[in-house]
Amino acid sequence: MRRTPSPSVANFSKIVVVLIALVAMNCVASQTKAPQEVRVSVEEIKRKADGDLQIWLKVENLTERSIFLPVVDVNPAVDPSKLLYVQFVVVEQWQPEKGWQFVGPRRDVPPPAVAEVAPGHSVRGSVTIGETLLLSEGGGKIKIQGKHRIKVRYFNSKDEWDNYWADLRSGRTPRPKLGLVVSKPFNIPPLASRD
Repeated sequence: MRRTPSPSVANFSKIVVVLIALVAMNCVASQTKAPQEVRVSVEEIKRKADGDLQIWLKVENLTERSIFLPVVDVNPAVDPSKLLYVQFVVVEQWQPEKGWQFVGPRRDVPPPAVAEVAPGHSVRGSVTIGETLLLSEGGGKIKIQGKHRIKVRYFNSKDEWDNYWADLRSGRTPRPKLGLVVSKPFNIPPLASRD
């Protein structure tokens, strides 16, 4: 004699099958979604006659919200794709004995402005490193060459930027919660000899 499952067991089996199908569809959908991140890449490196370096970088906003990039000056008439001298940027050099080490630029002045980078948009900016100002812990000159990377910090909202400046104006030390993006390592060739 063959037993038929009770209605509650049959319904439970159907619910389990539906749940498994929904979980599988969700996994496939999440794998095809575009990455939600901010990216920084180095586009060009120019060595000036005095040995200083100008590094052109691109910051891309692939999130669904605007980010606010600290800059020295914002001119609304300027095409934002050809921007700006970016602040809150750090250039690090790989030193085999110490790992990633800060090499510039040195700034102790708060950024006077931010550039809004809307979702799906990017900005181009630059940062200059002065090789002549860099000294190692032992007092020797640091050569800006070899493997480097760039770190860019940004405000996650206009309110964070406004709060940062409110703290500065009131004499409090700002402690903003900044976003951070790190470039892939890139190579800086040595300064050509001047014989």
